[in-house]
Amino acid sequence: MLYFPAMANSLNISRISIGADDLGPGLWWAWIYCTWFTPTVFGSNAEQTGVAVFSDPSWLLSLATCAATLFAMPKLLEKRKFGSRQSIIAACLVAAGTLALGLSVEANEPAAYLAFGAIATGMGSGVLWALWGKRFEKRGRDMMALVPLSALVAAGCVMLALLLPGAAALSFAAALPLGSCALLAKRKPPNKQSSAPLDEIVSLDKKKGRSVLIRLCAATLAACSVSSFAQATAYGTPNLGLLPSGAVFGMFLVFCASAPPLFMRRPFNFVKPTRYLLFLEAIALALLIYGNYPALSVAYFLATAVSVCFDFLLVMYLVAFIEKGFFSSTLAFCLSEGFVQVGWLIGNSAGIAVSRNAYAYEHLNAAYLVLLCLLFLLLVFVVEQQGNAEKMAATTANESAVKTLAERYSLSKRETEICALLGQGRSIPFISDSLFLAKSTVETHVKHVYAKLDVHSRQELLSLLERARTTR
Repeated sequence: MLYFPAMANSLNISRISIGADDLGPGLWWAWIYCTWFTPTVFGSNAEQTGVAVFSDPSWLLSLATCAATLFAMPKLLEKRKFGSRQSIIAACLVAAGTLALGLSVEANEPAAYLAFGAIATGMGSGVLWALWGKRFEKRGRDMMALVPLSALVAAGCVMLALLLPGAAALSFAAALPLGSCALLAKRKPPNKQSSAPLDEIVSLDKKKGRSVLIRLCAATLAACSVSSFAQATAYGTPNLGLLPSGAVFGMFLVFCASAPPLFMRRPFNFVKPTRYLLFLEAIALALLIYGNYPALSVAYFLATAVSVCFDFLLVMYLVAFIEKGFFSSTLAFCLSEGFVQVGWLIGNSAGIAVSRNAYAYEHLNAAYLVLLCLLFLLLVFVVEQQGNAEKMAATTANESAVKTLAERYSLSKRETEICALLGQGRSIPFISDSLFLAKSTVETHVKHVYAKLDVHSRQELLSLLERARTTR
């Protein structure tokens, strides 16, 4: 087990622990990019069409099946218990589907084999990812290492798949979900201790948390749709190395964006990398408008990298809210990846349809201009959502600091409740109305809080809370 210092500011996270089983989600992501973003499965077909991932409609069918499974899994996990047996079945489905896709393409088998492979991979991968989300329930601070570690694992697997010969590469890709399943079974059940502070004192606004989750997922869907459309309309790009190299470059960017919070005392800022990613996406669209071969190649490379980045970074950003109890890791995992899959589905479908329609293809530059405007609106929307998210994080940071002081100075439940409201800047009349207490009763509780904490004013209390937020 390895330990890393992590951010200990408003999110109140102090240390990261990493075990071998943490490679599991990375192997799941690695399966996606080895199967669909390299010539591993569609190798011979890719040599004819020039692009591996868009060469077969089974890609779209697998995306649709996986997204539908991911959206259904949170409810299914509430009603039924999924254990090792279900995870093994899911992993075997993905492995069998991967082999069916690869062998069907090589042997020119009927479309039914491709349909089976697409549905099996989509359904199995959706279930497996949902079970990883369920297993991370109440994991707490250790989740901060999930994304940078997974990006490294996925990048390494993609490069290894490119080095292996055809049959070995296909077998390697099929083995990845089995490895992820084995690590999922190895992981010990989570501790029953809740990571959400002051659950019994300050109720978390779950409805608001889910609203932020849906909005961020919707923004990611739009961004993935634009990047996938750019990929699909650069369909004539003949260099097969652009797709996997773009994916690996995207994983490198993910690691650079998500690793610093593990070693620096600051939270992960979703808006900062998103601004740069949307800028890269705008460059890709501008290059597509320019239209010559070098420009198309660079556009294709950038669009692939951006698409990969959004797939990883959304999960990284949602970790902070999972830890604070705004929504479960199962819901966050399923919705975030589900919206990414739908974004890829929409963008690829629209791009392929436009590329095969002569009239639409003639007006493609107009579509690129519209998408450039959409990217600007998307950036404004994401910045607004960051403001809402920071307010939520600040609220939970105050709750965590109050919990620390309550345990350290033995505050009663009512005193802790009033201390939390004082920390939010609430006045005594407001506290009196909110808690249905007499003003004199609230004043008495405030005196007791000040005496126990050895402070003499509201400012000293706020300073004490600030120190509690930045220390363990």
